[in-house]
Amino acid sequence: MTKTSFSIALQILKVSLQAMLTSTLSFISGKTNLKKLHHSTFGTVIIIVMIFFVLALLSFFFGAFMVVAITVGGQADVYFFAVFTGAVIFSLMGSIFASQSYLFEAQDNELLLSMPISPTIILTGRAFTLYTLNFLYSIIVMLPSFLAYVSFVGISFLGFLFYLLSFFIVPIFITALGCIIGYVLWKIASKVPKKNAFSTVFGIVMLLGIAVTWLVIDRVSMTLQEFLDLILWTTQNYLLPVHWYAVAISRGNIIYMVLFVLFCVVVLIPVLLFISKRFITIITTKENVRKKPYVRKPLRQHKVLVALLKKEIVYFFKLPGYVLNSGMGSIMMTIMGIFLLCKGVNIPEDVYTYLPNFDNVLKVSIVSAIALMAVMNDVTAPSISLEGKTLWILQSSPIDYMQIFLAKVLVAPIITLPGIIFLTVVSAIKFNVNTTDIIFIFLIPTLASFFSGMLGVLINLRFPRFDWSSEIIVIKQSGSVLLALLGAIFITGLPFIFAIIFPALLPDFHIGISYAICFIYLITVTAICFFLLKSKGKKMFMAINN
Repeated sequence: MTKTSFSIALQILKVSLQAMLTSTLSFISGKTNLKKLHHSTFGTVIIIVMIFFVLALLSFFFGAFMVVAITVGGQADVYFFAVFTGAVIFSLMGSIFASQSYLFEAQDNELLLSMPISPTIILTGRAFTLYTLNFLYSIIVMLPSFLAYVSFVGISFLGFLFYLLSFFIVPIFITALGCIIGYVLWKIASKVPKKNAFSTVFGIVMLLGIAVTWLVIDRVSMTLQEFLDLILWTTQNYLLPVHWYAVAISRGNIIYMVLFVLFCVVVLIPVLLFISKRFITIITTKENVRKKPYVRKPLRQHKVLVALLKKEIVYFFKLPGYVLNSGMGSIMMTIMGIFLLCKGVNIPEDVYTYLPNFDNVLKVSIVSAIALMAVMNDVTAPSISLEGKTLWILQSSPIDYMQIFLAKVLVAPIITLPGIIFLTVVSAIKFNVNTTDIIFIFLIPTLASFFSGMLGVLINLRFPRFDWSSEIIVIKQSGSVLLALLGAIFITGLPFIFAIIFPALLPDFHIGISYAICFIYLITVTAICFFLLKSKGKKMFMAINN
């Protein structure tokens, strides 16, 4: 790389960092000006929510790896296999489709290609952005796992330094893997008529595959020590880099650490060179469209609400990242349903001694679990922002604004209903429920989905974001999405606390009262959201200037 090329590469990296900083500021405050950040009340709320969310994730992984550390004892290879695998899976789940967006689908790719800049340099800047994202994801797994290992096993000073170094090295491997997966997805999708549909199906199958694999492993008849020995044998014979990583940290082995670092770097460089040679082809390749002969037929007219709703649903399923991030609740419902069908729930007899009313507690718990997964389909939280530069069309159209809002709101229950129906059927098969239970198992989560949809539209109207170069930035990195998701979970979950506690403490407490508490509460908060959309929505919508 010449001196000029190197300086250009540094400039692109600088622009990438500035873009990420701007993205972070917008995520926190809805503003891109650092000087105005302290004036934003919303920014303060988002910061508090973010801190709570991050601490919750760190606590979860610390608890999980604490169990692993206690279980495996001094078998470092097994422990660090779990750490490495956890960091890779968690990062890829968050960035696998971001890799496609950052590398191949950024709106300014063609602008950069029109300049006298090498595709390798452009790709390096894009890869750095992806590396930073993977670093943030992996550190959430690796930091608590390190604390758990030090607390229960111990580590040498050299191992401590190597582990700190691995914070920066492991994301290099994840970035290389993400680039490879992104390229493979593009290569396959470029051969099929509907590349977005293929990417969406691939992501869903990948998540379901992880869940099914876990169920299969759980059913294998194998002792714990046999399972640990299998992992040791696998890492030493087929996953040598993971073995180097484990030994370097647990024993402070310099040679193995050098080998691990070289492996991660050596993997990334040829991947970037390989993709850079095909970068122009990737960017300029258009989606294959199957030609159909024109057949004259009468023009079908839809009512305005139906037409708007159809547009929203088509747009949702058009973006793989939209489906896999904002449709996570439906995916979790599917996984939970498969889990219950395969394993069921084993309830110890002693439970009924301490909780005579446990059957009712279990039924309400099932409803609460389905409702909380339903509101995780935060489809509407980025829906206003995703209109982008075409928002003026809706603003200037002679359409009742409430029809625009309702079309966005209705997408949430429509995509959530299949999961709710599936879990309702599974509950009827696996648990002792009657007709009344089945009705509320279906009705309450459906109502929660309506509420979540309205809340998402309200929050996105108040805090829209249009400074994006790729849709995935709005879907994953906007404050309205985080606030709507956590707000919906908290508000929806509040009545279930009382609905579960009362039958648990009072043996004669009728389950119908628990259902009534949740149903009336959700009707109330949904009505409040509808009233706010009706009274304040038009003013906020027309005031948006992107």
